[in-house]
Amino acid sequence: LDPGDPDLQMGIGNCLAMMGKAAEAEAVLRRLVGRHPEHPLAWFNLANTVKDQKRYEEARDLYLRVTQLAPQFAEAHCNLGVALQKLDRFDEAEQAYRACLARNPGFMPAHVNLAITLNSLRRYAEAEALCREVLAREPGHINAWLVLGRALTGQERWNEGLRCYEQAIKEFPESSDAFGDLGHVLARLGRTGE
Repeated sequence: LDPGDPDLQMGIGNCLAMMGKAAEAEAVLRRLVGRHPEHPLAWFNLANTVKDQKRYEEARDLYLRVTQLAPQFAEAHCNLGVALQKLDRFDEAEQAYRACLARNPGFMPAHVNLAITLNSLRRYAEAEALCREVLAREPGHINAWLVLGRALTGQERWNEGLRCYEQAIKEFPESSDAFGDLGHVLARLGRTGE
């Protein structure tokens, strides 16, 4: 009915991506940005599709394009941080997350991702403070519990970390990450049978 509508084309690309057809989604979205090079949301969705295929260098470049087209697009800065984090470029990832939070201070995924990056930089006390802020707002945020546990165990506060992992399991009993981290801490505490 309207083959030139960019939002409809983007919808097709997004549906294909959600169906697990990343290559097809990418092809649709590449055609879309070719026809509408100033459409930041199209670039953003293309970047997400590339990131989901674990092509992080390319995803980083695409997210940078989005942030140039739409500097206030907070989620683009956050996803740029994710791509940078996957590339072990933690200082740059921190800057991207902080750029996101400057534009949208209440965006919880950026808070948690920033805490993950701070843990990677061994700035455990900062990561701990950030996770505690998230949990004050959203007590059931499983990722915040996991990252807080890692910040605490990074400071060798094993028993406190243990309680975080137990809380994460209480909130989300299917979390293999929580059980893995819990097992690690129990081993560090000499409770190998558990």
